[in-house]
Amino acid sequence: MTGPQARLLLNLAVNEGENQGFYAERLDVEPISLTRMIDRMEESGLLERRRDPADRRAWRVHLTPRAREVIETVRSHADPMR
Repeated sequence: MTGPQARLLLNLAVNEGENQGFYAERLDVEPISLTRMIDRMEESGLLERRRDPADRRAWRVHLTPRAREVIETVRSHADPMR
């Protein structure tokens, strides 16, 4: 797992279900870069996209049960770096 992927998981743990633009802004990355990152994490079974009920063009990002297990490990490694 890369640093940006770990940051995304930690952001999702606090603010799950926002659109991809929200997370791109929070992580200070270009939206296309975030889209590729989410693609890879979705293929790994960590994230899932769900359609935004208010905007058919937008997607909301959610954690999978597997990601919830991984988050604790990410936190344990991130805490000493703070």
